[in-house]
Amino acid sequence: MIHFFNQNVAPELNYNINIEREFIGPFVTTLLPVMVMVCLLYACVVSMKYTPYGDLRNNITAVVFTILLAHYSIREHLQIDEVVYFEIFYFLLYLVSSLFMLIAHQYYKAKEETGDGRIYKRLANIWFWPVMTISIFIITILTYY
Repeated sequence: MIHFFNQNVAPELNYNINIEREFIGPFVTTLLPVMVMVCLLYACVVSMKYTPYGDLRNNITAVVFTILLAHYSIREHLQIDEVVYFEIFYFLLYLVSSLFMLIAHQYYKAKEETGDGRIYKRLANIWFWPVMTISIFIITILTYY
């Protein structure tokens, strides 16, 4: 009887698969436009005191149009019927820009009537970043928990 070396050992087949995530591409196409639009809205908030109402309204309209184009670009890229988590930030930007337009309208109205609209300017300046941050936090909590 012939006895072979390693006769009772079964052969094994191993695969090594390396997966690398590309971070820069999705960051530039999705997150960067949102961050730029939030900063542009804040620039409109800060310039409210120094800008005539018509110019501020035009600036906010331009930012909203940019938000709309970026949102459409994301929807076209994803090609799905559902609303995804990241898309909710665009809805938040629509809401914040509408609220800021309302605050700006009240600011200019109070400035014309009483000559003092500081309460609306403070409301816009002081609460912009906390409202944005808390809203993003709440959206994240509601989405994932």
